Amino acid sequence: MNDPNTPAPLHTRLATQWYTKYKQAGKSATGLKRWLKKAGIKGANVFDTEAVYLPTNPGNHWVLLVISGKKRTIEYLDSLHGSGVEYFRAARQLLAVALEARYVADEWTEVQSNSAWQNNANDCGVFACFNGLAKIKGLEPKKAFAARDTEVARKVIVATLVNGGFKGDFEL
Repeated sequence: MNDPNTPAPLHTRLATQWYTKYKQAGKSATGLKRWLKKAGIKGANVFDTEAVYLPTNPGNHWVLLVISGKKRTIEYLDSLHGSGVEYFRAARQLLAVALEARYVADEWTEVQSNSAWQNNANDCGVFACFNGLAKIKGLEPKKAFAARDTEVARKVIVATLVNGGFKGDFEL
């Protein structure tokens, strides 16, 4: 069990099923309280997080939300550049659940997609992965990765999975 005084991890994530659970609960984040706690996100320690990654697929397209407690931002990364309205709403509900009375909506800024455009209907998952990798490395996703890079990116993803994850540094 997590100690409430334990600092939040600088980088953490929720499983991709978070959004499905959110929708099944009538678009309520209350049922995700345990998920947040398990990820080390509870109370004021949310403000210590560099990034909470929320990979999201409502059934037909991958996007990535990144919440930064330190910067007080909710960033929506979508390679098809959708509006993200319902994802911002879900992220704000997650914050309200995690922060409880400490959540002040006006303190949080929504950042619209900083993803490069995909040039087909198949690469949204690749973009979601590499948008996350760029964010982890402190890079601007739109400048770090482009549609022309997807063939190599797919090979990197396969090699990473086959080798059991990242071992050492990786350059974008």
